Amino acid sequence: MPPFLFTLAPERKPVILLEDCVVVRGHKEVLKSVSWQVGAGDLVVINGAAGSGKSTLIKLLAGIVSANSGRVEVLGKVPGATSDTERTKFRRELGLLLPELDLMDDANCLENAVLPLRIAGASSADWHARGMKTLLDFELGHLALQRPEALSPGEQARLRLARALIHRPALVLADEPFAQTDAGSLQVMKARLALAAAEGTTVVLAGAELRDEIAGARHFRLSEGRLL
Repeated sequence: MPPFLFTLAPERKPVILLEDCVVVRGHKEVLKSVSWQVGAGDLVVINGAAGSGKSTLIKLLAGIVSANSGRVEVLGKVPGATSDTERTKFRRELGLLLPELDLMDDANCLENAVLPLRIAGASSADWHARGMKTLLDFELGHLALQRPEALSPGEQARLRLARALIHRPALVLADEPFAQTDAGSLQVMKARLALAAAEGTTVVLAGAELRDEIAGARHFRLSEGRLL
């Protein structure tokens, strides 16, 4: 078995545990014998060119894609081995930033940001208060009643991250979170991700070139399905 890319102290239970994971799409091994451990509060950046397997890795961790072989544990669960209902419940525990998870066009920014809280059954007073605070944290408070279409690409990126972090998830999984982001928005997003990690949230970011995007992160590279 290949060695883990980095290991945890014995007393730390991993948030992510992969052992010899293989994912096959068609006749191609998209991920090849990936072994990996990530602990609470780790901030991890995975770089990789298009087709390297980084999106598949993020979806594997989110329980959207299942491994053909190997061991996958995320937050103490085996997401690919559960029912559709359990997988949906599991994903609600995460903070997800995926290209296919777009903002709701028919809802304002506040309603978009608080979606995870409302799904979890938060009261109107609670989600409104937490929603406004979160929008202020992301410098979006003045846009609370605007629809996403009125926002710039950078503001939309900040809103997506606000939505991903508002319910204080144990794990954030992000695929190309900084695409089309202006310098000001990037600064805000980097600060909020660093703060989330400092407070114990595990953060995994994947993108084509994120080498200089966020300080203090562990950097890895996916190349032809192998995590280096």
